[in-house]
This record gives sequence, C-alpha cells and structure tokens, in this order.
Amino acid sequence: MSSAGGIAVHDLSVRRGKTLALHSVDAQLTRSEGITGIVGPNGSGKSTLISAVYGALKPMAGRVTVDGTDVRALSTRAIAQTIGVVTQMTPTEVPVSVWDYVALGRLPHQNWMGVSSQNDREWIDNALVSVGMRSHAGKSLNELSGGEAQRINIARALAQNPRYLLLDEPTNHLDVHYQHSILQLVRDLGVPSVMVLHDLNLAARYCDEVLLFDSGTLAHVGPVAEVLTPEKIFPIYRMKVRTIDDSGTPHLLFSP
Repeated sequence: MSSAGGIAVHDLSVRRGKTLALHSVDAQLTRSEGITGIVGPNGSGKSTLISAVYGALKPMAGRVTVDGTDVRALSTRAIAQTIGVVTQMTPTEVPVSVWDYVALGRLPHQNWMGVSSQNDREWIDNALVSVGMRSHAGKSLNELSGGEAQRINIARALAQNPRYLLLDEPTNHLDVHYQHSILQLVRDLGVPSVMVLHDLNLAARYCDEVLLFDSGTLAHVGPVAEVLTPEKIFPIYRMKVRTIDDSGTPHLLFSP
C-alpha cells in the first residue's frame, strides 16, 4: 500500500490493557478529498484506531503515516498543525466563552508566548463562520445545545487549519436533525476526513468510502455500495438486512 499522501496505517496493532483492540490493520484512511467512514459493532476497534492515529494511544506494532511521514517522527505541535481532531463531546461544563474555546485551535501555530495575532483572530472568526456560529462567539459553552456544542468542537479543529479531520462519533447524543446537520457540515467543508459512526445509514449517506471493522480486524473496505451489503453486514452484526435504493444512496433496513 502506498503511503505517499494522506493518513495511512500499516500493519497496526494496539492493546488497551490486556485486550488486543486492533490487530494488523493496514489501510489508507484519507483520500485527496471526501469522507472515509469507520464502522463496526461496539468494541470492534473504531475509536481505538482514531486515537492511535493522532497519538493518544501508542501502537504495540506497526505504524501510522501522514503524507508519507511516520507520526513518531513528528512533534506533537506538527501533528496538531496537520490533523484536526473532533472528540465525542465538548466540555460544556467549563465556564469559557465560545471564542476562547475555538481559540485553543490556534495554539499549535503560536509562539512560545502564546500571543494571538491578527492572523489567529481571522482563523478563529472564519472557523466560527464556517460552522454558522459566529453570532455565538460571546456565549459561554454551558449555554449551548448539544448540536451547537459539536459545531464549536468542529470550529476549534478548523481553527488549526488542518489538512485532515478526524471525528470520533460526531453525532453521539444528538437528535436526528443535528445528526444530519453536523454530517452535512463536514461534507461541505471539503477537508479530507475520517469519521467513526455507529449508524450505518448515516455512513451510507455521507461517506464516500467505509472501513468495516469486526473484533479489532478490518473486515472490509471500499465504496459504500460495495461494503454496506447484506452479505457483508450479516456475519458481523448478526442482523438480517436488506437495502433500498434512495436516490442512489443505499438505505439499510434491519430485522432480528
């Protein structure tokens, strides 16, 4: 597998405690554009993969490359300048303003004094505009709804000016409206992205390619229509499924 560009993992194995959470995973995670979805049952290794990519978990074996460079050769600052990470929840209990929270995304680009420049302020402002939250800049995080808080999480990642975005269950705890709103927002951003998703229908609608995991191994990878099929889903989820074509997008109907 070529590692000339994008984010890739090579024979990656990761332990969490005594559990082998990922076993010999080899995959290209990002393309020049579009969204790659990471799907699979609970405990299949999805979030472990994301955590290993940005350095929160250390691999037991294998490596992660970003544009052909092993991440172990990159500083934390360099990784943060390249990859924006959106975790499951925003710390809305912290009494900090929306502007100040998004401003944290500029830290990797600031000098050792941490002084914000006009360029930093422009990036913060543009990030808030991109997610439709500029009018909320003066609010406290604890005033926001779940969907608004997740938009702010994405804005903080965008303020980093990353080449790639990693999103770990960005629709977690959101209602249907905000689920679609957040995922459409990510599509519209145009930044090559990797998203962990539980809902296979959301993955089918918003992802260009999916990686389907099963018990820590990569079972299938490819375009949505080739991977999210009854034949490939049933052995992993133990659920009967049939697909309906919804204007070119497969929609999955499950039954026990």
